[in-house]
Amino acid sequence: MVCADLTLKGYSTYPAQEGLHYDLIADVDGRPIRIQVKASRAAKAIPQRKAHTPAYLFYVKRMGRGGSKRYTKTMLDVFAFVALDTREIAYMHTSKAPSTVQIRSDKQSYNDDVYIARQEEIRRLRAEGLSYGEISKRLNGMSRSHIWSLASGKRNVRKCHKYFSDYPFEEVLEK
Repeated sequence: MVCADLTLKGYSTYPAQEGLHYDLIADVDGRPIRIQVKASRAAKAIPQRKAHTPAYLFYVKRMGRGGSKRYTKTMLDVFAFVALDTREIAYMHTSKAPSTVQIRSDKQSYNDDVYIARQEEIRRLRAEGLSYGEISKRLNGMSRSHIWSLASGKRNVRKCHKYFSDYPFEEVLEK
């Protein structure tokens, strides 16, 4: 999947030899980029404060059977994280990779994303000059106090989770 994705983006990509610390080599303007592919079959329930949110979990700092060895900075350049069930790919430079990566699917809706969209809509309506009561009517009777908390920023709503689309290959090349 990663070879196909990079080929469609215009890069020459080749499988690496067996026994190397990386799986693929991409030719980017004559410069070889070593890519280690990490795949997950399905999202797992990641514990949150109030609920379990599905996300893809990747362990990136360890390699080999049982994770007995660690990757070093000189072994490879890029990690490619693949969600096999949704066919999504994220790319991350090794210098940015923590030991564990959690990535959400762009093809799924999450409760906190609904709050973010709602907050943006409320702020837009307030900028148009609507009162909290008028906004409440437009949003099917949402309480005015809830609208105020979202509009004022008192309720901490922000996009803090990462999605596959947040990690394009071109961003890795800027490193």
